[in-house]
Amino acid sequence: MVFTPFKIKDIELKNRWIMLAMHTGFAEGNALTERDFAYYEERAKGGAAAVTCLLAVNEAGALKGMYSAETVDRESLKTLADRVHAHDCKLIVQLFHCGRNESAKNHGDKPLLAPSVVPSPIFRAEPQEMTADDLTATKKAFADAAALCKEIGADMVEVSASAGYLLSEFLSPVTNLREDEYGYKNENGVKFPLEVLSEIRNAVGEYPVLVKVSAAQMVEGGYELVDTVRFCKKAEDAGYIDGVTVTGGWHESPIEQISYHVAKGAYAPFVGIMKKYLSVPVIACNRIQDQETAERILAE
Repeated sequence: MVFTPFKIKDIELKNRWIMLAMHTGFAEGNALTERDFAYYEERAKGGAAAVTCLLAVNEAGALKGMYSAETVDRESLKTLADRVHAHDCKLIVQLFHCGRNESAKNHGDKPLLAPSVVPSPIFRAEPQEMTADDLTATKKAFADAAALCKEIGADMVEVSASAGYLLSEFLSPVTNLREDEYGYKNENGVKFPLEVLSEIRNAVGEYPVLVKVSAAQMVEGGYELVDTVRFCKKAEDAGYIDGVTVTGGWHESPIEQISYHVAKGAYAPFVGIMKKYLSVPVIACNRIQDQETAERILAE
């Protein structure tokens, strides 16, 4: 089954294998290099139906060694799409904003923006609470980045709302302590992430848009699977998304996420539950690296 075709919106994938977004740290300037092209092209040659690259939506959202949609050379991004397409492989671009999840040293003079002033237990840097202007600018940055990806020939975008990065921080009572309309007390913090998805949809029209979520935060006091299902259902009902990629918890979770300590396909049951409530395609990930595991998950 894993080698049968599958459609996401109007995009036909030649099989069910999608390479997830990974932070390579390759970026040293604003233009993708032969090293970037070779990395993704090699995976395309290997038979993946699609490969996913990371693109920060703006400089404030970028990790060290990551390209930003604000400054990236468009022709180099188009070259990546062309190189991947040459091997009958689709290009997905994940639109990313780190939120509070970066070290102050690596972030330099750029502000670490977050829903509230709650430091990351990993990096311990105190973020700035986003102002109304920050919220507006960030929504526009997501939309502009999506429009750029459509323009250069990427096949779809995937919006990062997982793992403890910016959009997922709004969905958590641990990190969203705001008292305004964007606070967790207002419909479990879904307002800002939904507005981001709405802006993207307005910018790209019928172009395919995925959202990546952590099924449960897996942190004491954090959000649970029922909350994630509710968020994704709202996004689907509004017509904002065409698919959902489902991972486990956050990077700061005490429960392992992607190391060899995690059983193969351990978080796929989350995807099975979400599939019961959603009509759009769902994508399972975390420790799915061989055909036997993939076939078992598809069969179940």
